[in-house]
Amino acid sequence: MASNILICRTCYRRSKTTEAVKYCTDCEDGFCSECLDFHENMEVATSHHVIDIVVVDEITFNISKFCKVHSDMVLEYFCSDHDALCCRSCMASYHRSCDKLLPVDVAAKGVKSSTMYEEIVTDVNTLNITVNELAGEKEKSVSTLDDSKVTVQQEVQCFQKKLETRIQEIGVALMCEVDEVHTELSDKTKVDMEKIFNRRKQIRNISEQFESVSKHGSDSQIFMLMNNIKEELNCHINEFQEFLSSQNAVSLCIRNKGHKLADILMYGRQWGITMEEDKNTAWVTLPDTPCVQAVDIIKMEKGRHIKVPGKCNDIALIGDEIAVGGINGNIYIINKTGNLMKTIKVERSDVHSLSVGLNHQLYYAQADIAKSKLKCVRLDDGTVTSISTQCTNNVIDVKADRLGNVCILECNTSNFKLLCSDDKSLKTMLTTEDGLTTPYGFAFSTDLSKLFISNYVKNRNSEILVYDCN
Repeated sequence: MASNILICRTCYRRSKTTEAVKYCTDCEDGFCSECLDFHENMEVATSHHVIDIVVVDEITFNISKFCKVHSDMVLEYFCSDHDALCCRSCMASYHRSCDKLLPVDVAAKGVKSSTMYEEIVTDVNTLNITVNELAGEKEKSVSTLDDSKVTVQQEVQCFQKKLETRIQEIGVALMCEVDEVHTELSDKTKVDMEKIFNRRKQIRNISEQFESVSKHGSDSQIFMLMNNIKEELNCHINEFQEFLSSQNAVSLCIRNKGHKLADILMYGRQWGITMEEDKNTAWVTLPDTPCVQAVDIIKMEKGRHIKVPGKCNDIALIGDEIAVGGINGNIYIINKTGNLMKTIKVERSDVHSLSVGLNHQLYYAQADIAKSKLKCVRLDDGTVTSISTQCTNNVIDVKADRLGNVCILECNTSNFKLLCSDDKSLKTMLTTEDGLTTPYGFAFSTDLSKLFISNYVKNRNSEILVYDCN
């Protein structure tokens, strides 16, 4: 386009090369001074719009003059009734009854002072500002993204170094512990070996004496010797039996499996269990009976049954009283002799899990309720209150700590959540992405370093998931 504008097209068609000085936007052609004078004196071009060639070199005029419906017809008229440009064919076909049909040149007079012109100028300016702001924001976003990538990479490297340092520290501690255990076992083994050598020497002396007298002595001497060494031999035999029974194979290893102490056969299906360690007692619910039973965890013996008014699920200890979750929203408070102290009524659904909270409150879980707020009930007056503004789904297990934080386990949605006592926010800690499928219960280790979750996986054996809480 620029090369066509720089030369006069009229001269070019006559095989001449002349620099153009003006450009006619109607003819869409450039003219030299001589051809421009001829163009301006043509009657048909008196209304044409002529501009400097420099302007055209910077801005390309690309205005369609042809009708979209009748592609071979020029747009010559403007219909004010339809607010549309039209050609002669359009005028005859679609605008025959229109009163306000004007030639384009007439309709365009004073266009720069029109409302439409001002609106378009405003819209173009607004779009330019908006697209520039958007581009600027995106540039900032790219820069921020790059910076955050560097920051995260640095944090990962820092965490990796801390992890490596911690692994080294654990390794050093374990090696020191191995050295200590090895030294202790080695010292004990040396003492045992010294005892064995002394005994072996004494027995060898007896053996040699008995063999010599048996070969060379008289019957009387043999008889006398046998009676003399009989008591000593019995003493050695007894000591060796005791010594052997106390000996184990000595080796060093890292053990990660528990040792089963005993099997206690319970009558019927069990649901909940809670520990009363200061009295060496475990309390278990038997929902099919229904009753609560105590178990002596030292003697591994069952105690007597305590009847419960209805089917029972989970159990919690409140001082000298026992709270038992039942069906139809019943929570039974009984004493350890079996007397029913009170029945607390909550929502009409089975109470699957109980946990003692602060200020005489009892947190409870009802897995049959699809959507509800996490709640607790006061033990003194049975008042039920919500402890979270957010809803939970099918809560199967709940546990509170001494600080008022509450952990909950959602069965169907497979979420493990934490309700913080400080800001009452409910945070999701574990989901299906962490391995939860259909969880049914959870527990923490004594030092709170590990979390154990019972997890049901369809068409597969159930499993216990173990998570590091550090």
